[in-house]
Amino acid sequence: MKITLFSLALAISTAFAADSTSDNDDYKVIGSFIFGRHNDRQSKPAKILTSIGANNQYTTGQFYRKRYFGIYPNETRDDSIETIIDGLNDEGVFVDGEIYCEAPSSNVILFSHYSFLQGLYPPIDIEDTDMVDSTLSELANGSVVENPLDGYQYVKSYIQENATDDYIWIKGDENCPSLNKAIKEAEQTETYLKYTNESSAFLKSLYTDYSFIREQFDESDMTFTNVMSIYDEVYVNSIHNSTVAAQFDKGTIATIKMWAEKYQWTISDKSVNYNLTIGAQTLMHRVVNKLNTTRTTGKPFLNYFTGSYNNMFQLASVLDLPEQDERFYLMPEYGCTYVFELLEDSSNKTFVKFSFKNGTYELGDEFSSYPLFNATDILMAWDDFVDNVKSISVNNVESWCEACGYDEYDYEYIIDMCVPYSPLYEAAVELEEDGIDIDDVEDIVDKMHAKGDDLSLADAGGIGAGVTLGVVGIIGGLGYLFFKYTKGSKKTDSPVLPMSNADAAHLDDPVDEDVASGKLSFGASSVFTGATHSPQ
Repeated sequence: MKITLFSLALAISTAFAADSTSDNDDYKVIGSFIFGRHNDRQSKPAKILTSIGANNQYTTGQFYRKRYFGIYPNETRDDSIETIIDGLNDEGVFVDGEIYCEAPSSNVILFSHYSFLQGLYPPIDIEDTDMVDSTLSELANGSVVENPLDGYQYVKSYIQENATDDYIWIKGDENCPSLNKAIKEAEQTETYLKYTNESSAFLKSLYTDYSFIREQFDESDMTFTNVMSIYDEVYVNSIHNSTVAAQFDKGTIATIKMWAEKYQWTISDKSVNYNLTIGAQTLMHRVVNKLNTTRTTGKPFLNYFTGSYNNMFQLASVLDLPEQDERFYLMPEYGCTYVFELLEDSSNKTFVKFSFKNGTYELGDEFSSYPLFNATDILMAWDDFVDNVKSISVNNVESWCEACGYDEYDYEYIIDMCVPYSPLYEAAVELEEDGIDIDDVEDIVDKMHAKGDDLSLADAGGIGAGVTLGVVGIIGGLGYLFFKYTKGSKKTDSPVLPMSNADAAHLDDPVDEDVASGKLSFGASSVFTGATHSPQ
């Protein structure tokens, strides 16, 4: 049998993970942060999670139910499992506060999120648990009412809408001009141009050789820049379309995937441009934030976030994971999970251990553990973990707006959440301090919009004699921001542009930040507005 470098590395990493378990006998798991990729779906733009994807997510949820609750899929409990978290309901019943869940409102990611939670908290007959007195299901007339859906559990999740304050913690790479600029710059690097040239003949041959490719793409689309779209279309349809599966052999699909992985790593590599990892920078702040809440207050015991593959590439980059295993250069499988476990030793000292399970079925009931930030030990002391994350993370909305370059853009391009940190907002504060009533500015701009005219000096004069010609130059922008930021809302007593509740109290220290802007959901039937455009 031919031994490849990849298979050897995988074997070594698996053995390393197995050895690490025996080395950690004196440690107990007290909390966990799980970041998972969505599962099998349609080709983009995907609107549904396939039945395969839903079942695989459910199975992954069962894996973590066994790991942290000690409960098998047949609902038998094994108290000897060393990774059981003390404090979690020992019957596997959802208890508010024991787990924190978050996902963007994008369909496939959201549905994957719920499917995982259905496996983590499957239907259970609550009448047979210690949670509820069975007499509560009996009515006064003697009849008994059973729970619907065989005891389906409604797990609370915070669902984040696009371009809102808390959305950045899970999808900080979206709506970010600096990231888009960094990608364009990455596409001009020597490595990128080298890959473009080397892949050209192969990608063009796909158009010539495969009718499916000709049906889906123009010949001009067969480029390295577009290889992720090509791979996604071929891979998804090779799973669900027998005609496509018959056209493409495994070797061809593997070659397309190889080029797609090279593309995705090139636009995620911190050594090319650190702005390529903004999504990971915000997510890692959330990891520290949530684990610290567990460390200091005892809850939540579990955190589960769901996202997409591009964030995993970015995480691999900022955490220096490819230095530990070259498979972090590769596309993570559907349903894979990055896990940050909080451990405590007999002296009550806390540590963090990172582990990776690449898909639903990899390694069975185990997963691989790796050192973070080029360390040599898979266990990292809590303070060291915090210091390392602080050096690579974005820790508040203002910093994100600055990192994404919104302080450098014209006012009409500023998204609402970044308005309070814009130069024009600061100008509004200065005008207020100079005695200018900004409400008057808004009234004048409203009149200007109604007439369809530009702001005149006469209008500007109505603001007050103390306004100079220099102020006139920013009035239009201030008015535009008022219209953009406060449209549909009533005037407040304050003449200054309002900040959101979440923005009012940024905390640099890793303490809990309750989600202020997310919509609270108690089941998969909830309806959400807005849209996301992330890689899935």
